[in-house]
Amino acid sequence: MKIAIFHNLKNGGGLQYIASLIKELSKQNITTDIYTHQDIFIPKANKIYFYPLKNTNNIFHHVKQVLYETEKIEHAISINIIMNKYDYVFVFPCHLQQCPNLIKFLPKNNTYYFYLESLREFYEKTSFDYYNLKKILSRLIRIPIKIQDHINCLKTKNIITDSYYSNYQLNKIYNKKSNVIYPGMVNCVPKKIIVINKHKSLSFGLLSMLKGHQISAQIDSKIDIIGSKSHEEISNHIAKNIYINDTSINNTNKTNMYKNYTFYFANQINEPFGLTTLEATSHNCFVMGRNEAGTCEIINNGNNGLLYNAGNIELAKKIYNKIKQNNTLLINKTTKISWKETVNKIFFIITHAQHHPHPPHQK
Repeated sequence: MKIAIFHNLKNGGGLQYIASLIKELSKQNITTDIYTHQDIFIPKANKIYFYPLKNTNNIFHHVKQVLYETEKIEHAISINIIMNKYDYVFVFPCHLQQCPNLIKFLPKNNTYYFYLESLREFYEKTSFDYYNLKKILSRLIRIPIKIQDHINCLKTKNIITDSYYSNYQLNKIYNKKSNVIYPGMVNCVPKKIIVINKHKSLSFGLLSMLKGHQISAQIDSKIDIIGSKSHEEISNHIAKNIYINDTSINNTNKTNMYKNYTFYFANQINEPFGLTTLEATSHNCFVMGRNEAGTCEIINNGNNGLLYNAGNIELAKKIYNKIKQNNTLLINKTTKISWKETVNKIFFIITHAQHHPHPPHQK
C-alpha cells in the first residue's frame, strides 16, 4: 500500500502527529511519501518531495501567496500525486491558511483531511496583543485567506478530527462533520500508580499566550516553563523569578524531561488536543488543567489528574498547594500512548461506513 501525505507545518504537535503516524505505518510495511513546502526531514518517510515557497514579511504578499502562488504549486503537486497512483492521500493543515488549496484538486473518495483546528485568530483571542491596531488591520487584510480556508474545507468529503471538541468547532465554523480519532491516545484499564512527589512542576510547549504558561505561573510561582520561542514575549506577562527555558526538545530528551517532574500544568487555552498533555500523563505526571476543549478528553478528572474551571485560578492554586504537601500521589492511569491503535482506527474509518459523532459534552 502507498500513501501520500501533504503538509505545510513548521513545527508543533501537528508535525509530531505526522512523524508518529509515518513511523507506525512503516512498521506495517505501508509506504508513505511526503509532499510539503517545508524543508523538514521526517524519519521513515519513503520520499520527501519539497516544493519551496518564498518567505515574506509583507502582508499583501502573504495574501497573494495563499490565493495564487500556493494554488498554482499545489495544483502541480496534485498532478504528481494522481500520477503516482497512491491508495490514499492524507492532507494535513497549512500554517498559512489551515485547509490547503491542494485538497480541491484531489480525488474526493480516497483523500482524507486531518483537521486539527480552524484559523483561530479570526474566531477568538489568540495573542497578548490581539487588540493592537496593527493586529486588527492584519486580520482585516487577510480575510480573503479566511474565505479561502472555508471554500477548501467545504469541498472536502472525508475529514478526521483529533478530538470531539475539534469536531464541534468544525461543525460550528464550517458546518461539516467528521470522524474523531485521538492522536496516539487509547483508553486503558484503570491502573493505580503511586508517584513519589519531587515537588517540581512543569509547563511545556510553544512560548505563546495560547499555551497558558502565564496561567500556570500564577498557580505555582516556582514552576519551570520550557518550550520553543514564538513571536510573543511571554516573559512580559510572567513574574521575573520564574525559570523560562527557550529551547527545542526532541522525543528522547522529552522522556527524560517528564521524569524530572511530578506535576504538569495543562493550561492551554481552548486547545483541541494537547499531545504534551497526553505525554505527561503517560509518563506518570499528575496533570492539573483547565476544564475545557480537548484537555478534558485526555484528563479523567480525579483519576489521572484534576480539572478546574478556566477562570478560577485562585481555586486551582488552593488545590495545588494542598496536594503538593503530600509525599506521594496516587494516580489512576486511564490512558496510554498507542500509535498502532491510531493507525488501526484510521483504516477502520477508511474501509467502513462513515460515522458522524455528536458534539462533545464538557466533563
